[in-house]
Amino acid sequence: MQLSRHGLAVLLGALVTTLLASLITLVPASPGQALAASSGASTRHHHRTHRHATTSFKIATFNILGSQHTVRRGGWGPGFVRAKVTGRAIKRRRIDVIGLQEVQLDQLRVLRRHMHGYRFWPGTRLGYPGIPLQIGWRTWKFRRVQSGWVRTPFDHQHRPTPWVKLRNLRTGRMVYVVDVHNSPGPRQQRSRFAATGKQVRLVRHLRSHHRPVFVVGDMNEKRGFFCRMVRKTDLWAANGGGIRHGRCHAPAHPRIDWILGSGPIRFSRYRHDKGFGVRFSSDHDLVRARVTMRVLRRPHHHRH
Repeated sequence: MQLSRHGLAVLLGALVTTLLASLITLVPASPGQALAASSGASTRHHHRTHRHATTSFKIATFNILGSQHTVRRGGWGPGFVRAKVTGRAIKRRRIDVIGLQEVQLDQLRVLRRHMHGYRFWPGTRLGYPGIPLQIGWRTWKFRRVQSGWVRTPFDHQHRPTPWVKLRNLRTGRMVYVVDVHNSPGPRQQRSRFAATGKQVRLVRHLRSHHRPVFVVGDMNEKRGFFCRMVRKTDLWAANGGGIRHGRCHAPAHPRIDWILGSGPIRFSRYRHDKGFGVRFSSDHDLVRARVTMRVLRRPHHHRH
């Protein structure tokens, strides 16, 4: 059968159109076209997905044995000498946040001089009564955002119990740290009850801001302090224990120096350190642990 010129032209045009269409499907879309085609699904995926990362730091507490306790001859060196060794011991262990107790003015001066890269609160800002309790942190990792104190009884007097709000410079995560030293001796239980009551109220207030709270220090009490604190707050100890079936279970072999925390955190590597510099510096152990915190990271969006 013979085709007319018009029919031949129509047939030839259809063949060319079909061939061009098949060639276009074989050529990949340009980067802009591909991004536009997938942008809707990708955007929906990003809105649904958040990645949880973690960050960690080392926290510690240490009663450095105030220089007023070693002015006489005995087994301990002068306070300013021991403070120098203490500073080196803390730096050697790369402690990020630490609560110190029994600090005297001569020891604070030495700590500031030899602990480069650390800052302290309250320092001398609260006068002589505020010097014995100091919170230190590494400045390359944390920055002070806010600080304060509450007045608590101690050894037949009253003095400030300091707290500080720190911001992690890498993640922006905020944490509160409270440094505690309660009255010593079996005859001062009433003083410890009163001090712990104020510390419980402070922890509750700080936790109302939905930030992790850490309480460190020399509580001069073992099971009693732990149970009063964990019953009335959401704190738990770095060395375990807790409330089970309405009953308080203290950690095995509790000591008077404590590290407690609350919030989306995990404790690990808890230990009572008697190593380099510690045994020479104080009659207390340097108690330390690692804290791991969960950090919510938002996914990065591609820029057009």
